[in-house]
Amino acid sequence: MSASPDLSAVLADSDAEQLRKLGYTSNFNRSMSLWENFALGFTYLSPVVGVYTLFGLCLAAGGPPMFWAYLLVGCGQLLVCLIFGEVVSQFPISGGVYPWARRLVGKRWAWMVGWIYSIALCVTIAAVAVGAGPYLAAMMGFEPSNNTNIIIALVLTLFATLVNLSGTKVLARIAMFGFLCELVGAVIVGVYLLIFERHQSISVLFNTFDISVDGSYLPAFLTASLAGMFLYYGFEACGDVAEETPNPSKRIPVAMRMTIYIGGISAMFACLALILAVPDMQAVINGTDKDPVTTILNNAFGPVGSKVVMGVVMISFISCVISLQAAASRLLYSYARDEMVIGSRLLKKISPYDAGSGCRAVRLRCPAGADHHPRLLPAGCSRHHRQLRGHRHLPGVPDDRARGPVRPHEGLETKRQIHPRRLGLGGEHRRTGLWCRGHYQHGLATDTGCRVVHQLRHGTEHGHRDWFGPALHVDRQAV
Repeated sequence: MSASPDLSAVLADSDAEQLRKLGYTSNFNRSMSLWENFALGFTYLSPVVGVYTLFGLCLAAGGPPMFWAYLLVGCGQLLVCLIFGEVVSQFPISGGVYPWARRLVGKRWAWMVGWIYSIALCVTIAAVAVGAGPYLAAMMGFEPSNNTNIIIALVLTLFATLVNLSGTKVLARIAMFGFLCELVGAVIVGVYLLIFERHQSISVLFNTFDISVDGSYLPAFLTASLAGMFLYYGFEACGDVAEETPNPSKRIPVAMRMTIYIGGISAMFACLALILAVPDMQAVINGTDKDPVTTILNNAFGPVGSKVVMGVVMISFISCVISLQAAASRLLYSYARDEMVIGSRLLKKISPYDAGSGCRAVRLRCPAGADHHPRLLPAGCSRHHRQLRGHRHLPGVPDDRARGPVRPHEGLETKRQIHPRRLGLGGEHRRTGLWCRGHYQHGLATDTGCRVVHQLRHGTEHGHRDWFGPALHVDRQAV
């Protein structure tokens, strides 16, 4: 019996096969969709955080032409994104730039690249968390200070840690929620400012207001371009969770490009709306108005409305810190898996929230009247691997039909459903098997000779009809 193309597409485990060729097996739950993967990169890039954090500083340093820094830096980072997309399509491994560098330039340079990236992530996590303090103070109505900003940063970092400990699914859902809030909030606030709170003409984008350093505007513009540099990184986070995304070789490059396109456009739109809504540009440039964002929002939305906007900004900060920590944790795991850091044995362990929640049971039903054990054995999950070694011979099952190699857990199944009709099978049924990771990990049998398909992979091993007797029927349910 040959497998249909649809069956092969559903049962194929090309992701695990590709990882095995790279020397790894994965224990992650591949439950992150394309849009959830993109949302992780978007909230890491976070146009609201990037624009609102440095808007006042960069506007004072370079004037309204600082807007063009977003366009120039965005074009350059798009080229980097295209290269990263090509690399991750060949090496879809958790950890991002470290495992890529390990395969491109060797482990010595990769060790250095990984540490530089980890330091950058730690600094960015701290910077974003501290930057949330003034916005939370404005929302709650108290005066910000260095001490309060540090306390807020610590609480925010702790909360992000707890979220990341809760597993891939929770991380993906929060990232998607943060993405929706941030994008919708940026668009609504930007449209409102452009329509009802516009104080500058579009020509102001070309007005330097006589800002110069040693008679040249270029140093001032380069200083203001820090806004674009602070914004346009984070798309690589899509590749940091490659082992948690189905079909990563195709999906992650798309998610990276989407991050640049949508994140860059929304950031430029938010920056444009803020620039045109500045009531007194000269006051910002000479330092009289040190917080133009708060001034704009208070003038446009009033005390209550501005707090609502600050709430959206806080959601952006929170989701940004969570995504940053997700990238950092995957990098550390990748380091530990290659035993490149102290404490590798502990750091490379996967939380049960990530490793255990993706298993799915399959009910493999035999003809009515068959006398067999309706037994479910946990196969394919790493935490049951040792236990499985003792179950190669099942009670009441002939030895020649119960033997089969036990495979360690290699990852987790996605949410795809297998409808019985897609197998072209039918009949009256009872259950005797387990499904995990998109294929059967271990053969199970009954005393009637009905055997679960052993290692369905790529449509090449999908059982033997003479084992089953009458046709079978497959469906699945959560364990």
